[in-house]
Parts: sequence; structure tokens; C-alpha cells
Amino acid sequence: MSEDRMMFKKLNVGRKQILFQLITEVFLGVILGSVCHQAITSVSIVCEADVNMPLLIVIFVCMLVFLWTPLWMPQGQVYDINDDNIKVIPQYHIITRWKIILYVLCKNDISPFIETMPLSSFTGGKFSVDRHAGSWAYSRYTYLLTLYQKDHEVKLAINPMDNGVLLPAGRGGFVFSGYKSREDICNIMKFFEIHQIKIDDPYYMIDALKNPDIVMYDYLESLHIKIRY
Repeated sequence: MSEDRMMFKKLNVGRKQILFQLITEVFLGVILGSVCHQAITSVSIVCEADVNMPLLIVIFVCMLVFLWTPLWMPQGQVYDINDDNIKVIPQYHIITRWKIILYVLCKNDISPFIETMPLSSFTGGKFSVDRHAGSWAYSRYTYLLTLYQKDHEVKLAINPMDNGVLLPAGRGGFVFSGYKSREDICNIMKFFEIHQIKIDDPYYMIDALKNPDIVMYDYLESLHIKIRY
């Protein structure tokens, strides 16, 4: 495994993580149910005996488990990259997410829901950036690496460590886990070029990232990229 592979950290999705999520949700449900019971009984017109505290706790626990657990499951993310393949977790419907949760709890394995794309299937790529409207008149940027296959393209979104980021929505891409430093982003581009995938860089961002004297936010602003809300 080459040094350029080290920035690709495999997503940790297993039974242990889901159980921790469920325990957290149950704990929060108990707290919210207790607080709600306390708030209701503090009203003078309500008798404490008329409020079923265990029922309130059950309602909050069920609400958090059924609403939050599918949202915590990784989706639309890069699962792993090795010297042969890119593995991603596609966007799934909420019902399918529950199937994934139950499957992982039973088998402790998410591999049946992983999509694998061989690196050899990519003919080239393009390194670009998305600009979004931010707060206080500032912009938010997301780096996009578009890889081309014979019949379609795959978009990989990279969250830079030194910029505010609004994750891309409605573009059908996959997000790298975590925030990447300038060096990480350059190494990602180098990794693909080592594997014979030529990356076009129309904005010369790779050269800018390699130069520590360049403030990337100012550089990206100077490109005058159209804002996507």
C-alpha cells in the first residue's frame, strides 16, 4: 500500500456503532420523557397522577429511535479506497436504511450494501469547486473530484479543513469522510494520477494548494465562481 493511500480512512460501520447509537437515543429519550413529565406536572391545573411518566418515556424513546437511527447511518459517502477499487455507500431510501441497520446488527457486515467501482473503469477526471452562499457575506466551498467512466461520471466531494463547507445537495455525489488538509487533497489527486487517471485542473487549484503562501479562500474568491444556493 502506497503512502498516498494513507489519507483514505475506511468508514467504521458495524454492530458496535449502531448499538452505541441506540443506547444514546434511549438515554436521550429517557431524559426528554422525564423533562416533559416534569414540565407537565408543574402546571397547577394538571394532577401528577393523571400523567403517565413511563408512557412519555416510551414515546420519546421510540420517536428518537425511529427518526434518528436511519439518519445516523452513512449514506452517499466514500466507504473505502484501495489500489484496485473505490467503494461507496449509495443514497438509500429510509426503508432500505432500516434493512441495512437490521442486517448489520445480525451479521456485523455492511458489504452487501456497498457499491464497488474498479479504478481501471475510470478514463479521467476533473478537479473543480462548488461555491455556496454562506453567512455574513462569506462563501462556502466544496472541492469536487469528478471521475469519468465510459457511460457516466462519479462525483466525489472533499471537505477542506481550512474552509467553511456546505455539503453538496442534489448532485448525486459521494462525500469523503472527515475534513482534509491541503496536503491530503494534493495526495488524493496524486493517488489517482499514479493509477493512470489523469485529473484536469482548470482552476489550477492543485498548484495553489501546494503553495502555503496562498490563502485558499482568497484564491477561490478570485475565481468568481457562480454561487449555487
